Order: sequence, then C-alpha cells, then structure tokens
Amino acid sequence: MACPKLHNYADDVTDNDGVVYRPLEWLMVEGDWHKGRVGLLGDAVHATTPHLGQGAGLAIEDALVLADELTKASNPVEAFKSYRDRRFERCDYIVKKSLAICYGQLGKGPLVDNSEATAESIGLVGKPI
Repeated sequence: MACPKLHNYADDVTDNDGVVYRPLEWLMVEGDWHKGRVGLLGDAVHATTPHLGQGAGLAIEDALVLADELTKASNPVEAFKSYRDRRFERCDYIVKKSLAICYGQLGKGPLVDNSEATAESIGLVGKPI
C-alpha cells in the first residue's frame, strides 16, 4: 500500500496578518520557590516552552510533591524547602531541554533530535519523584 502524500499546511498560510506571532517565554527560578508561608509552583517557578509538552505535567507533580511534603514537615517553610529540593533537577532539565529544542528550531543553537529528546524526557518523568 502506498503512503498518501502529506499535505504541507504551512504553504496554505498566505496572509501573514492572520498569523499570531508571539515570543516563546521560559523561566527557571534558581533560588527559593517560597517566601515565608507562601510557596509557588508550576509556571510561576519553571515555565517551559511547549517543545516537550511537559508544562502541565510538571505543575501537577509540583502539587503532589508539595502536598506530600506539607504532610511530613513540622512547618510550611521546611515543607517548601524539601519540595523545591525534590523538584528542582527534574524541572530544570525539562525547561532547559525544551529551550534547546526551541533554539535549534530558530537557528539560535544546534538542532536537537526531537524524538530522541522526547524519549529521554519521558524516561526522566516516568521515574518516581
């Protein structure tokens, strides 16, 4: 059976005024993710470009880890510190790998193999937190 010809939808975009162009933003807070009894999670501390599709998943994981740490800690500040310690490396990886893919696609860095990066990230986020 022959493969059907793939349609190049980008060729159908002929009116640039109808295209919404926005810069892709990212954020990785290196310091504390809390101040006093107020803690942050999700995009407030680790906003990622959409290239690995992990933003919402990271936020859900944040909520679960924070809830777990709040049940174990003697006070909120202790819980916030433990939560950030458990989450930082994983979130930092996703933010930076997504950004590397983005920069490669924009010609601002080396090209990253998307399927390889996706498989690697799935391997990481599939591990227990």
